[in-house]
Amino acid sequence: MHYLTLITAEIPTLVEDEEANEAVANQINKLKQEKELSPKEPLCILDLLLESCNNIRDTFSRAVVSATSSILEPYYSDTENPDYLEFWDKTEELETAYQQTIDCFKLPEGRIVPYYHSRASHFTIRNGQAYKCCAGPLHHEKRTKSAKRIKALPNYPIKKLYPTLSNYATEYWGYSYYPEHEAYGFYYNPDAFFDWYSIGGRWPSLFLVKEDCTECSIGERIFHYHGEEIPCPEGYKWVCAARKKDIEWQAINDWYLLNVKKRFRSLEKLFLTGERDEDIRGIVTEDGILYGNRLIYEKGETEEHYLTRMKLNERPRYPIVFYAFLSENGWQTQNDIVISDNSTDYNPDSWQETLESYIDSLSDDTVLIGVDCHM
Repeated sequence: MHYLTLITAEIPTLVEDEEANEAVANQINKLKQEKELSPKEPLCILDLLLESCNNIRDTFSRAVVSATSSILEPYYSDTENPDYLEFWDKTEELETAYQQTIDCFKLPEGRIVPYYHSRASHFTIRNGQAYKCCAGPLHHEKRTKSAKRIKALPNYPIKKLYPTLSNYATEYWGYSYYPEHEAYGFYYNPDAFFDWYSIGGRWPSLFLVKEDCTECSIGERIFHYHGEEIPCPEGYKWVCAARKKDIEWQAINDWYLLNVKKRFRSLEKLFLTGERDEDIRGIVTEDGILYGNRLIYEKGETEEHYLTRMKLNERPRYPIVFYAFLSENGWQTQNDIVISDNSTDYNPDSWQETLESYIDSLSDDTVLIGVDCHM
């Protein structure tokens, strides 16, 4: 899953490194020329390289990359930094499991293998016998010739399959033995929040800043707009990182509202004329336009009614739907916001208030960075 998250960094005013900027610009131009000569393929390696270069195209962007890496390292699931790792002792659990049984098969050559082995993965056990899975045109379980050559061994003692606890730990579970702990297990990051991330990523249009703003970063637009300009209001540009004071929050709100009204007109046109504009989905019914399990347009409704019903006419002060933000107290997510102690449903209004309070607490020079986190 991908989660849009907000992190912040304190980056001082920087002196532009023109030599480094020129080197990156030359690399970007070279990649663009190579791309023009290459077949157009979605998410090809040239696109990835271009976005990596865009992510470090100027001094401020490089500072954002460096700050992001340092800030997120403690929350990386695959970190090798011992400062963030803990040992998980699995010895007791292994010793208990080692006394149990597992379904096995005896292959025609006499070899005994567990049910998950590649040689046995197409077979299952029914009534003490081996059956071929998804056999024949009906794809059902069947006692085929190959199944009859295999002997089912249900509830086979694990001790017989793995002669030692060490064999069982390493071959079945993939655990290692650590002499310093005198135990089997593995190291893990208990604070892991992501297994990889991208600045911007699936959300390339986060913050609007004025066109002449230099302390900003467009991030990596890996999943969108390969080389294309992202539509935005005249005189502005979309970025994924910028100082709080440079982000034009009202312009973002105005832009969203403009596009919501445009969407209403497209839905109305589809319902009245049957003409469908690009990116307008849904099924036209007698009552309106149905998308999924809800009406996204109701017959005869006005623009004002549409905005009110969809709760789109009252935009928040900071109109970006982050799933989480990272503060000095650690991660806080939408799932942390609950209506009461007896409910696990979060209240969107409370989450927005929490997010806005956090942004309010930041200084004007603080750099806000939108990160696409995956876990």
